Amino acid sequence: MKIQKKIVLFFVLLLTLMSVASGWAMTQEDLKVTIQKEGIDKAVVAALAEGMNPQEIVKAALNVEGLNPRTILVALCKAGVDTDTITKAAQSNNVGQMFVASACQECKKLDHLRVAIQKEGIDKAVVAALAEGMNPQEVVQTALSVEGLNPRAVILALYKAGVDHASVANAAKNNNIGQMILASARAQFLSKNGEGAQPYTPAPAQPYTPAAPVAPAPPIPGPAGGGFVPAEPYASPSTL
Repeated sequence: MKIQKKIVLFFVLLLTLMSVASGWAMTQEDLKVTIQKEGIDKAVVAALAEGMNPQEIVKAALNVEGLNPRTILVALCKAGVDTDTITKAAQSNNVGQMFVASACQECKKLDHLRVAIQKEGIDKAVVAALAEGMNPQEVVQTALSVEGLNPRAVILALYKAGVDHASVANAAKNNNIGQMILASARAQFLSKNGEGAQPYTPAPAQPYTPAAPVAPAPPIPGPAGGGFVPAEPYASPSTL
């Protein structure tokens, strides 16, 4: 009887392990399919939301033909994963240091935007990010990784920074921001600026310019024909 129980328990455990393994393999396959259908950025966000860790994501993504390792690492950064974790995930999957260094450089730019949002607010941060070469889609994706930031505020900030409606709409769509949020942000912007109004652009900072040196005073003329007469030399009281 005891032997039968042990056999039953063994098979239950075996079936459980097979089920877990099957689910894990399915998750890997789902990730690869999502990458091919929706792109690496969306796939990474979805995988993290489903509980996959960065190391597992890199491992699965590297099996997608034609996908650059740097692109995978940058996608993790865009999704809010810190640089140290990304580096460890890369190293554990034998991703070359050149890819890691290049991706980390990009991550610094994205991290800078996150910090700027928290310190200076979304409007100023978006203007600075666009000036540094980030495109609207990258700005939206990175901003959405900042905890507690309303998607509508991000979209409105793009309008204020002068991004055209088509680019804003495309950035919203690619980051799963609904039409209702997009329309609401656009309506608020237009209510204050109008169709033909110039969008908000902050005044450029004026560089510091040192004051011009003061020209020396012209010499005091002396009596006619006598030339310049210098002042009396200083006399110490002890000499008087």
